[in-house]
Amino acid sequence: MADWIPPYYSKLGKKVADLFKKKFEIKNELKVINKSQNGVTLESSFGGDTSMNGVVKGTYEKDGNLVEGTFKTVGEVNAKIVAKKLVPGLEATISGESKKKLVKLEAKYAQPFYATAWNVCHTLEHQKTLLNGSLTIGFDGLSVGLNGQLEPMSSEDILTNYNCGAEYTQDDLTVSLFTQKKGSVIVASYYQNVSGDCNLGASLKMDPDVANDMSDEKHILTVGVDYKLDSATDVAFKGDTSGVVGANIKHVLSNPCLKLDIGASFDTKKTTNVLAANKFGIACTFGDF
Repeated sequence: MADWIPPYYSKLGKKVADLFKKKFEIKNELKVINKSQNGVTLESSFGGDTSMNGVVKGTYEKDGNLVEGTFKTVGEVNAKIVAKKLVPGLEATISGESKKKLVKLEAKYAQPFYATAWNVCHTLEHQKTLLNGSLTIGFDGLSVGLNGQLEPMSSEDILTNYNCGAEYTQDDLTVSLFTQKKGSVIVASYYQNVSGDCNLGASLKMDPDVANDMSDEKHILTVGVDYKLDSATDVAFKGDTSGVVGANIKHVLSNPCLKLDIGASFDTKKTTNVLAANKFGIACTFGDF
């Protein structure tokens, strides 16, 4: 594996994070996706628990370049341009968000043995600029890396964040250990493809400074599993030491072409009506998902 390319620092623990977040994203939404042969993808969606907010997203991708625009009925517009084939291993991105009045420039470069990423974020409203950088080196499945964040125009603490981490990955197993919030929070994660139809993940998030305080959700062990029942149905379950249990069912229909996601979470520490879901959502996606 001499030509193995390590992951970017931001991708450490990504498999477990995707399992716990994407698989258990609870929302009420109706979405339609249409993909054309010339590289254009249009998405239209609306949903929300308290108000019906609409989103229109357009993407054009060709020859390694991507242009994306997102328009929301709440008056928010986001745009992004990505160039993936400037030179081998280099990816450059420029993006903007109207709500945050944010402009972001990002560059990623990866080659065998190392991967580095840099970005500059500038907030127009507060005239605040942040510089983020990370470097990961690795060989034969083992990666170690670090990242840092600078605020060059700050009159106080210029170094606003710094962390380090490591990850070991094989075809069916990934183990990660990294820090957050200037190294004060430690996250250890484990992900394994038990079989072709079953994935298992676990994550332990802890803060040594408050080792005896479990109520602040800084010391949480989360365990989850997703299982493919058949070609059209997936189920997923997770639970953590704070007493929250989540479940999700995804079913795909061929006619009409529909993906149906039903999710719910339960607080097992409630004293009454434990079986009542504290969150429940149904998401329907039509078209070319």
